[in-house]
Amino acid sequence: MGIFKEPHHTEGRQRVDIADGRPGVPLQLRITVLSAGQGVPIQGAEVDVWHCDALGYWSAGGKDLLLNVQPMMPGQRLIITRHRLRVVGTSSAMTQRTDTPPSWDERTQLATFLDYARDTARAKCEGVSEEDARKAPLPNSPLMTICGLISHLRWVEHHWVQVMYLGEEPEGPLTAATDDDPDPEMRTAVDIPLPQLLAEYEEQSARYRRLMADRDLSSKAKRPIGDGRHVDLRWVILHLIEETSRHNGHLDVVRELVDGQTGV
Repeated sequence: MGIFKEPHHTEGRQRVDIADGRPGVPLQLRITVLSAGQGVPIQGAEVDVWHCDALGYWSAGGKDLLLNVQPMMPGQRLIITRHRLRVVGTSSAMTQRTDTPPSWDERTQLATFLDYARDTARAKCEGVSEEDARKAPLPNSPLMTICGLISHLRWVEHHWVQVMYLGEEPEGPLTAATDDDPDPEMRTAVDIPLPQLLAEYEEQSARYRRLMADRDLSSKAKRPIGDGRHVDLRWVILHLIEETSRHNGHLDVVRELVDGQTGV
C-alpha cells in the first residue's frame, strides 16, 4: 500500500462546480470482502471508504475526513456527496442491478448481461425465510425450490465453464448425476442453508468473471457438445445468460407461491 501526497486529482483536472446541495455524478460501488484463506464472501464485513474534495484534498485539510466504518450488509447502498458518504436503505430487497454496460464492446456487453441475470437471481431470494426457500409449491416439480434453483444455477455454470470449456472433471453433486437422478444439485440443496448457497454462487461468479475477462471469446471449449462440435467462450456466455434468465422466471413463480412476494 502506497502513501501519496495531496492533491489526488490527475493531470491538473479539477471539478470546481461542486457545492452542497448540487447534484453530483451517481457512483455505484459494488464491494465484496473475501476471506484470505478460502476466498469466499464475508457477510457483514466492515468497510472504510475515504473521499477527497473537488480539488483533490482531504476535506477541510484532514479535519473532515470521510471515515465510514459500518457493517456493509447485502442490499445497502453507498451515496457520496461533496465530503460525505452515507449508507441508505437497509431493506434486504435492494440488490443493485444494471443491464447497461459501461462500454459497448462485445465482451463488456456479454459480461454485463450475465451479471444482470445473476444479480436478478440473487434479488429474487432476498427476504425469503429458510423454510420457504425449501418449499416446492409446483405439484409436478418436486425439485423446484428456491434453494434448488440457486444450486442449479451455480452448478450449471461449473459444468459449462470448468467441465466443458476448461476440460476439467466434474465436482460436487454433479458427480452423482444418473439417468434416474439427473439433478442431484437440486435435490440436495434443501439440506444447505440458502445464505451458503448464495455465497458460494457469488464466489464462483467472481472467479468466472475474472476468467472470462482474460480469455479470447472465440477460444474453443476443450470438450465437445453432443453433436461433436466445440463451442466457443462467446457461446458459453450466451448460453449462461439464457439459462439463468429462464430460471429467473422459475424463481419468480416459486417465490410468489411460497410467500406472495412479487415484483422483484
